Amino acid sequence: MKWTQKISPECQEFRSTYFHVTFPLPQELREVARSHQTIVLAAMMRAAAEALQTLAQDRLGGRLGIMTVLHTWGRTLIWHPHVHCLIPGIVICPDGEFKTVPNRYLVPVKALSKVYRAVFLRLVRSHNDAPKLPAIQWSKHPLSPVCQVRQTSNARFFLIF
Repeated sequence: MKWTQKISPECQEFRSTYFHVTFPLPQELREVARSHQTIVLAAMMRAAAEALQTLAQDRLGGRLGIMTVLHTWGRTLIWHPHVHCLIPGIVICPDGEFKTVPNRYLVPVKALSKVYRAVFLRLVRSHNDAPKLPAIQWSKHPLSPVCQVRQTSNARFFLIF
């Protein structure tokens, strides 16, 4: 029996819209990330969660449940660090109640990208051994890091990726 069949009954409890958000690192920062993995990769993970929670609080009135996965290599086996986040379409309100995300999208992608970029840069630069980051033309990457927001009602799909 495959593990996906074993956990299938548990997944039934989580019938909800799920959002898949991906935070890739711009190509110009990949060498720095490779030579300063502890600092840069940790900043990527923390920045993804902090950016999502900040916008969820501001726009949805609560906190998200987020499962994050760090991938360091792309499908073509090149160094391509990126963070995947699987997020149920519900928020936990300050009073402890659950509220369904009312829209077909979780948060605005442009706002999420700007918050993520600001938090990521703050986290990297605040480190005692902060690497020197190369100059990036952010206009070339207007949504950089690009955040892809996908919606599904099948959590098992994301657990398999």
